[in-house]
Amino acid sequence: MPGPSFARSFPRATLRRCVVSTGVLLALAGPARAADDGSALGNWLVRDSQVGLQLRTYFFDKLNPPPNNANQAWALGGWLDYRSGWLGDALGFGLTGYTSQPLWAPADAPGSRLLTDDQDGYSVLGQAWVALKLFDQTLTAGRFEVNQPEVNLQDNRMTPQTFQGGALTGKLAGVSYFAGYQELAYVLSDKELELLFRMTPAAYDNDIAWWGQSLATAAYQQGDLKRAKAYADSSLATAKQQVDASPKDPQLRALYAVSLAYVGRGAEANKEMTQAVADAPKGSGLNESYVRLQAIRMHLALGEQDAALDGIEDLLTRQSYVTRGYLKADPMFTPLKNNERFKRIVSGGMDRPRG
Repeated sequence: MPGPSFARSFPRATLRRCVVSTGVLLALAGPARAADDGSALGNWLVRDSQVGLQLRTYFFDKLNPPPNNANQAWALGGWLDYRSGWLGDALGFGLTGYTSQPLWAPADAPGSRLLTDDQDGYSVLGQAWVALKLFDQTLTAGRFEVNQPEVNLQDNRMTPQTFQGGALTGKLAGVSYFAGYQELAYVLSDKELELLFRMTPAAYDNDIAWWGQSLATAAYQQGDLKRAKAYADSSLATAKQQVDASPKDPQLRALYAVSLAYVGRGAEANKEMTQAVADAPKGSGLNESYVRLQAIRMHLALGEQDAALDGIEDLLTRQSYVTRGYLKADPMFTPLKNNERFKRIVSGGMDRPRG
């Protein structure tokens, strides 16, 4: 799954956007015939296969408060999808290519996330998977879509999110299930990390606070505390301006507090986080839990393990996507891996999200 991401709000910004999408699903060779009509290979690759064409256009126009530039683009694209039939009712595969091309893309207004950072178009093979089916249980491996409550497409721009890993789906005792192992955003190769840290604020809607906070957290999760401190320090001035402009926004304040923690300003970080938790709407479910999760992140960055563990135990009683499995998997909690209290908290099964 893409790793933990920051939920953000953008003060004093005006946003216009429009998206139009339409799709066509085609069978390659007409109506289904008897199972023994034609070769097995031909049936697999042609007769029983499907081709889908999805066309999409998206207009995005966001005017940001000075001195930030606007984020503007109009893109045309979509995807072409091929899915084979089942060979021996057991083996199948699929391929999907995605594209997004500029219709209108001012060079001085990047950041719409419809195109590249340079306002150029792109084309990519976004799905390539193989599936094995046995007794109505299907094992899929490669890069593919996942659309579950906790992990999903986040299909809010030109190209939906896909994941690399494996998944097992089916039905047992009348109950449908999904089990998967996906590559997370923080499990990256050295080359991918290099690309991540080359990203500019344009990839974050020209929001320097969001950019610095995101990359600071990515660096911290890799154990690169010096780089985390540098990115966090770069974000502080803009983050403070955002907090001052929207003093009752608990998410902005919580992320500002985390950045303060990364640079070692513990007293200020705790003060801001206390206010953020107090301002989080009570009973707001995932929004309140998100702020409390950032409080745990702040305590860990400051080495305040007991406070972090108190926060974890509290969060596990609330509506949240944080589960014992999440605590075991997310490198955010690596500093606690040898802590006996943490070991007791995560003992047992994977648990399930509450909400």
